Amino acid sequence: MNYSMNAQEDGVKLREEVHYKHFYPDLDVNDLVIFNKDQIRELRDDQNSDEVHYNNEELRNILKSWKQLIVNDSIRVEKLGPQIKNAEFKRCGIQISQLNANRKVNKQMTKYGYRSHTDHISESHKNSYSKKTDLLMRHRNELFGDISPYQANFKVEYDMDEQDDLFLRHLNSTLTSSKQKVTHEIFEIVVTVLENEAFHLEKKIPPRESPSANNNTHESHAAWKHHELYGSDDGTGYPLDQPCAVCGGIECDNSNAIVFCDGCDIAVHQECYGVVFIPEGQWLCRRCMISKNRKLECLFCPSTTGAFKQTDNGSWGHVLCGIWIPELYFGNLHYMEPIGGIENIPKSRWKLTCYICKQEVGACVQCSNKNCFAAYHTTCGKRAGLYMNFNGCTVQEAASKNFTPGAFLESCCHKHSPKDWGNCQEGIYKTREYFKNVNANNKTSDESSAGCRMSSAHKNTKNKWKTSRGTLIAPQAFVEILQKILSGFHVSNAEQISLDICKYWTMKRELKRGAPLVRKFSPSSLNTLSIEELGDRIAFSEVLLQDLNKLENIASSLVAKQQCNIAMTKNANIINQIAFHPVRYMLKNVVWSNVAKTISFKSYLQLESLSDRKVIPYIYTKLENDEYPSIQDFAKDVAENFTSIMNNENTSRSLVIMGSKLLNEFNRCLSKIDELDVQTSLHYDFDIDPKTQQVEEVAWKSRKYLESEGLEDVEDLSIKQERQLKGWLRD
Repeated sequence: MNYSMNAQEDGVKLREEVHYKHFYPDLDVNDLVIFNKDQIRELRDDQNSDEVHYNNEELRNILKSWKQLIVNDSIRVEKLGPQIKNAEFKRCGIQISQLNANRKVNKQMTKYGYRSHTDHISESHKNSYSKKTDLLMRHRNELFGDISPYQANFKVEYDMDEQDDLFLRHLNSTLTSSKQKVTHEIFEIVVTVLENEAFHLEKKIPPRESPSANNNTHESHAAWKHHELYGSDDGTGYPLDQPCAVCGGIECDNSNAIVFCDGCDIAVHQECYGVVFIPEGQWLCRRCMISKNRKLECLFCPSTTGAFKQTDNGSWGHVLCGIWIPELYFGNLHYMEPIGGIENIPKSRWKLTCYICKQEVGACVQCSNKNCFAAYHTTCGKRAGLYMNFNGCTVQEAASKNFTPGAFLESCCHKHSPKDWGNCQEGIYKTREYFKNVNANNKTSDESSAGCRMSSAHKNTKNKWKTSRGTLIAPQAFVEILQKILSGFHVSNAEQISLDICKYWTMKRELKRGAPLVRKFSPSSLNTLSIEELGDRIAFSEVLLQDLNKLENIASSLVAKQQCNIAMTKNANIINQIAFHPVRYMLKNVVWSNVAKTISFKSYLQLESLSDRKVIPYIYTKLENDEYPSIQDFAKDVAENFTSIMNNENTSRSLVIMGSKLLNEFNRCLSKIDELDVQTSLHYDFDIDPKTQQVEEVAWKSRKYLESEGLEDVEDLSIKQERQLKGWLRD
C-alpha cells in the first residue's frame, strides 16, 4: 500500500493555469526560451562543453523536440516522441514584411508553392495573391457544377488539422506513384464537397418527431399499448403530456423547463435531473451520452428504464432511487450527480424482497406506516402507482436529505395509502406482468444469443442513414462524386481513395457527435432562400414590425393608464380626506407638517421626554382621531396646554423657553387659516353625502345661497307683487 501511494505521488501532476511570473519572476517576455544555462547543457549532445552562448537559430534547433513538465513541484524536461515530430506542419516561410505596399508577392514566395496572379490573370487582379487551392480550382467550377448541382459556385471552406494530416500520410503511403498522391489542397477540396452534399441531403431527411407530440405514428401507438399493459416508471407512453421521469410532474416554467433526451426520449425537469444549461442543439442524458448502445442496470432496483446517473464508484443508478432511499445523496445538487452514500446502506436493506416484483435485488424502501414492514423498489412503486408524496420538500432537499422543518418524504404500500388515493391493485398486477415478461425475454435471448451474433454479422445495413449518435453516413452517391473529382485531379486508385475518405469523414463527424466540419447556416437561414422567398420574408418582417410598433403603443397606453389609475386613487383619497375630515386635513398639512420641521419642535420633544407631562403626543393623538370640530378649537387647545406648561412652577426654564417658541410657531401657522371656515366653504362648493360617500361639485352656487337664506328658487307672487311687476313692465 505504501509503495502504491508513493508511486502515485511521483506521477506527473496537472499543471494549473497560473501566471508565468509565479514560476519565472525574472523572465523577460521578449526572451526566446525559458531554459537556464544548465538545462541547455543537458539538452545538448555534448554535455561537457562549457560554451553556452547560442544564437536564436541554434536554440530553436536544440529545443525543438523537448518540453517542460512539473513533477513534484519541480520543473523537468522531457524529450518528445517521434510521432509528434512527424505530425507537425511545416511553417510558412513567408512573412508579412515580404509583401510590398501594393500587396504583391515577392519572388521568394514561388518556392513555397505560391505564384503571382500577374502570370495567369488579367490586370484587374494584379494587386492580390492566391493560394494553391485557388490555383487548383481555376476553370474547374463548371466541371464541379456538372458533377453535382450543389457544387456550383464552389468555394473551399475546410481547413486541415493535425489529425487530417496523419490520415493523409497513411492514405498516400498506399499509393505507389508520388505524382498521383492526394495533396493537402485536394483533401480540403473533397472534404468541402462532402460537407456541401451533406448539407443539402440533411435538409431532405425528415426531422425526428418528438414522442411527446400527439401523433399517430406506429411508435406512439406501440408506446401507448405498452403503457396500457405494463404501466410506466419513467413517464413514457402517456397519451397526453409526458411527465417528468423523476417527480412525475408536468408543470414547468422558464427557470425549470422539461427537456427531452434526443437519444432515449426521456423527459426530465432541469432541477430534477441537474440540467443547468439547455444546449442549442441536441441534448442527451448521461445514459445516452456515455453508454448509448449498452444496456444499463440500476444498482438499487431491477428496472432498466428511466433517468440514470452514475454513482461515486462508477456504477449506475436511477435519480429516483437516489432521492427516495434514505442513505443516498447527491454530491452536486446543481448537476444532481454523482450518487453517493452507498456504503451507508445497511445490509438489512440489501436483503429486503420487493413484494411487488418478488425479486431480492437492489435496495428497497419500506412503507411509512410504523406497523407495516412491506418493502418495494422505488421504480416498482412508481410503476404500480403507490402513494409517493414529497410533502412540501423540494427535489434539492430530498437529494441532500436536508429537510426543512415540516417537510418529509412519505411513501406507503397499497394497504396504507390515503383514503382518497386510487386503487393500486391493477398497477401491481401490471408491474408483475412486466417483470415476468422481461425475465422470459431475457431467458430466451440468452438461449439464442449465439445464433443472433452469427446473424447480426450478415444484417443488411443498406437502408441505415445515420449512426446511433445521429451522424449522417456517407451514401454511395458521395463516393461516386468524389471519384469523379479525384479523377479530374489525376489521382490514382480514385475509387478506393474516395471510399476511404468518406469513411474517415463519417468517423470524424461521429467524433464531433454529428456536428458538421464546416459551419454553415441552418436550412431556414437566408443563404438557402431564393429572391422570391427573400421578398416574401421581407414583406412578412415589415408586417411583424408594424405589429410590434402597435404592441409597443398598446404597452405604453397600458403604462399610462396604470399611472392615471394610481393618480386617481391618490386624488380620491385626498378628496375623501378633505370632504369628510376637512379640519384634520387642513391642520395636518398646513400647521402640523410645517411646525414639525422647525428646530423649536425638535428641541421641545427632547426636553419633553424628560418631563412627566407629554403635550405633543396628546395633541397629535386628538388630531389623528379627528376630535377637533374646528380650527379655532385646535388653536384654543394648543394655547391652553402650552400655557399650563409654562405657568407650572415645576417646569424647567429651558422647557418654558422652548414651549414659548413652539407656541409662537403654532400661532404663526394658524394665522394663515384662523379665519377660514372650511366646512362652510365646502358646503357652497360641493354636495357631500356622508352615507353614500359621494362628493360632487355644485354646478349652480346660487341654490346654496338661497338655501342659506331660507329662500326658494321658484315662489308664487302675491296680488300686490303682481301689480307692482305689471307697473314696472309698463314703464
